[in-house]
Amino acid sequence: MRNIFTVFRRELSTYFNSPIGYIFVFVFVALNIWLYQISFFSAPSANMRIMFQTLPFILIVFVPLVTMRLWAEERKENTIEMLLTFPMEPTHLVLGKYFASLAFFAISLAGTITLPIMLGALGSPDWGIIFSSYIGALLLGALFLAVGIFISGLVKDQIVAAVLSLGACFFLYIFGLDMIIASIDAMIKSSTGMEVEVGQILKSFLTVTAHYEPFVKGIIPTASLVYFLVWTVLFLFLNGMYLEGRSRKGHKLSFATSFILCCFIGVFSNYLLEGLAVGRLDVTEDKIHTVSPATEKILTSLEGNVVVKLYISPKEELPIQLKNLQQQVADKLEEMRIVSGGKMKFSVVHMHTQRLVQDEDDESEKKRQRDEESLERSLMKKGVQPFQIALGEATKQSTQLIYSSMGIAYMDKKEEYIPRVVPQTLEELEYQVMTIVYRQTSEKATVALVAPRSGIDPSMIPIMRQMGQPIPPSEFDVIQRLLDYDGYEVKRVDLTKRSPLPEEFDTMVVLAPRKLNERQKWEISRALHNGKNVLLAVQNYEYDYRLKDRELEITRQPYDPQVNEWLGQYGIKVDEEVLMDSNNFVLTVQQQATQENPFAGMFGLQVDMPTHIIVTRDFMQQSSPITNRIDQIVYLWGSALEVEDETIKENKLKSSVLMTTSDRAWKVPKTTVLTRENRNAPDQGLTSYPLMALIEGQFPDAKQEMPEWPKEPQRNPNQFTPPAPDTPVRDAKPAEGKLLVVGCAKMFSQTFLQHSLDLFRNGVDVLTTGGELSSIRSKKISARAISKISDSDKTFWKVLNYFIIPLLIVIIGILRLQVRRITRDQYTMSVM
Repeated sequence: MRNIFTVFRRELSTYFNSPIGYIFVFVFVALNIWLYQISFFSAPSANMRIMFQTLPFILIVFVPLVTMRLWAEERKENTIEMLLTFPMEPTHLVLGKYFASLAFFAISLAGTITLPIMLGALGSPDWGIIFSSYIGALLLGALFLAVGIFISGLVKDQIVAAVLSLGACFFLYIFGLDMIIASIDAMIKSSTGMEVEVGQILKSFLTVTAHYEPFVKGIIPTASLVYFLVWTVLFLFLNGMYLEGRSRKGHKLSFATSFILCCFIGVFSNYLLEGLAVGRLDVTEDKIHTVSPATEKILTSLEGNVVVKLYISPKEELPIQLKNLQQQVADKLEEMRIVSGGKMKFSVVHMHTQRLVQDEDDESEKKRQRDEESLERSLMKKGVQPFQIALGEATKQSTQLIYSSMGIAYMDKKEEYIPRVVPQTLEELEYQVMTIVYRQTSEKATVALVAPRSGIDPSMIPIMRQMGQPIPPSEFDVIQRLLDYDGYEVKRVDLTKRSPLPEEFDTMVVLAPRKLNERQKWEISRALHNGKNVLLAVQNYEYDYRLKDRELEITRQPYDPQVNEWLGQYGIKVDEEVLMDSNNFVLTVQQQATQENPFAGMFGLQVDMPTHIIVTRDFMQQSSPITNRIDQIVYLWGSALEVEDETIKENKLKSSVLMTTSDRAWKVPKTTVLTRENRNAPDQGLTSYPLMALIEGQFPDAKQEMPEWPKEPQRNPNQFTPPAPDTPVRDAKPAEGKLLVVGCAKMFSQTFLQHSLDLFRNGVDVLTTGGELSSIRSKKISARAISKISDSDKTFWKVLNYFIIPLLIVIIGILRLQVRRITRDQYTMSVM
């Protein structure tokens, strides 16, 4: 150990005794920071995924430059013989040099530490993922260093050593990318006509790509740790063996034999570990790669077994990027089977697309017989169908027909299917499976949906239907389809005498109400009193943007929901003032072409206003299943809520604010005419405002008698309209309920729902089923968007990362060289 440390100290000091070492560190740190910050400040998010995805390509070049001199320089200057005569083993020399280069690389990598510091100051990063990513980078660099020092020992010229090391590192990483190996297999097939999966063999048994990628996702797999350890040790062993026996007779033959044997050991160890569940460590903050407690609770409470079948094409019929799909799905389902206590059964059914193609060419009688026997044909009628997937070839674009679907059935229930199971949906696989299991093991919940129908008076809907007139689509029609997809029984009503609430329902969703009348308020109040759950999304106004004489014309369009007097009895109101926030986004508005501007429809109008609010996870309550792990939402033209705690306590209710604006929000009177000029934040009065609140408990009953429904206007005097049937009176049956209020409905419209999809689904799930499914749905890696960064903060972090750290490296280098010069001069003077 003492010998190793002696060599280590000598080699590490060599790196920093000349300007070259500092230049290496400076370039490495500056390049990584520059590449990361290019994308960071355009779309700030608290993760370092981009850096660690580009880092391997930098290491392919950086590591060979670090290792090229370790042995090649010794051989060129004929000092290697002197080193080998020292009273230490060649292994000690190898390890000393290797650990010195590893320490130099670790110091260089540590120079990027300002990036996670910046993320921690500006947002809420997942420190587990950052930690595992750095571990993966160290392991990847350690392997590349072992390869580089091995090659440096074989040649005398540093440039040759650098080029050969670069080629070896390039091969180990690049030939593990799906696009590259797919192209290799395609080239072999086109030239030889043989189905030889050389690329897949390289990826599975040799290249580092598949072993490095899990670390970037927050997973530390045991198999990958073994891979990096085995190959690093093998290359260091070969380096020591070559040095020890280089002057012996027959050394080349024995070394070649050892090299082949070591390669066999490395490949064979990968073969043993491939597909073997040897454990992994999920270091993500929310354990997103581990089966959730909600899944375990649902599965262990089952009275019978759940049968899961994966209908997939055989491995040899799958494209290169899906070769490991069956194993990945099996790993996930095996974890679920274990936590279920054996109540989940899993099997694989291989499907062949060739049989479907053959059926098209068969004669009618043979085809009829094949239909009776073909598994593919029978399952196709049930919903298991093949689909096209793009092939990842670098030279051309093509598609391939494959099977990859999943069927789930509980006891004797009918099998339900997940139509596509691909790598992009594996993150949601647990949720998809458990949604079907939950649906099959519980009664179907009913949701009463009250939402506008294209701005048409609800009383006109039946008349238009009777007249055979088409009803224009609504911006909230997508909500009904979404609830249907999630397995709810949806009852779309207008909350009128002709379209009242259903007799039985579990949750009521009210979106963008306009001029709620007393009877409608009474119906909602009685539903809350009877223990029903209500999601109420109120929109006070929206804005219309137009260019007029090259000036932005902003028109306010009020909704007038008239809900505050009614909501006030529960201790909550929707503020009618205009809410603004410094954390906002630029809205692109499509314009219609006019005679003055015939090209207006070709380009979107970019509008930057503080009423286009973005709410990030930093301002959402992470302890609530409704807002937990949601990255960000668009709160377009929304309003703040007024939560009156005293009134809530008087009613013996409980309340919790789930979402707020940033702490740089403000309000202006609703009569304010908005312009581009008054969109800037004031110097004083900035604060945060509540945006979403959950009130729960025993709601008081309506204070008034049941009002009558408003009389319907006679739209067409010449046509008789039958009177609406009487609405049955709902008796008071007190039970605890929940009221979820949010001051924005526009975010649930078809245009913006993609940004608020999880929020809406979580809200309905929590109100209807208790939130077990929402906790499973949120198990995914999020971008962790950061609130809008001020110009001063941008300047500070750019200066710190671009200049301060690189400048610090330069200063340390100059001081180090100056100290060495003074020491050398003093030594010279003492000798003289």
